[in-house]
Amino acid sequence: MGNRLHDLSCALQEKERPVRMIAWPNLDDKSLCSDVAATEGVWIKLSPFDLYCVERFGLLVDQLLQSELVVGYGTLITKVPTKTLKAMPFDEGIEVNEQKHQIRILKALSSEHLSKLESSLVHENALEQAKDLKRRHEEIVELQKCPVCSGPVEVVHQAPNGFIATCSSCKTNRYLRGKEYEQRLDSEVNFLTIGRRRFKVLLRN
Repeated sequence: MGNRLHDLSCALQEKERPVRMIAWPNLDDKSLCSDVAATEGVWIKLSPFDLYCVERFGLLVDQLLQSELVVGYGTLITKVPTKTLKAMPFDEGIEVNEQKHQIRILKALSSEHLSKLESSLVHENALEQAKDLKRRHEEIVELQKCPVCSGPVEVVHQAPNGFIATCSSCKTNRYLRGKEYEQRLDSEVNFLTIGRRRFKVLLRN
């Protein structure tokens, strides 16, 4: 690591601005041996004397990637054509507001319904809406994979704009409450025990 400031730039898919994570050597901080907050925003202290440095940096990466994944959950798809709304297939994963020409995707759709909806949007020249639909659906499909053990997880919508997802295999729980996203492993709270599996972040706008 040396004495230089290390700047790791992560350009996320379809993002115009790179997301920067800054790490620097911090050899004299005794808090590295405690379970204090592992990161501060996008800044993280790393030291060759800290046996948990990889886990701390992994936590920062997990927070960033999971935040980008959940920030779009429940986002309205607007200006949906009337013909598409009228032909909307029945699926409990779709919330429809015909009056405002809006829909929301709250859980993964069947392949048949997703294909029908995409085709209708494209046919009505609503290409941006079709793109948004695809992205929102892909995000939910990814949320159905546990970030810890990769096991299948059911994402359960919670009004007005959140969800709960519990992994039956490793007991990892994820919660989205408005602009707050939390991930935790059962009732464990000690960073030295569970490392990067537990965190809470406020989502950016």
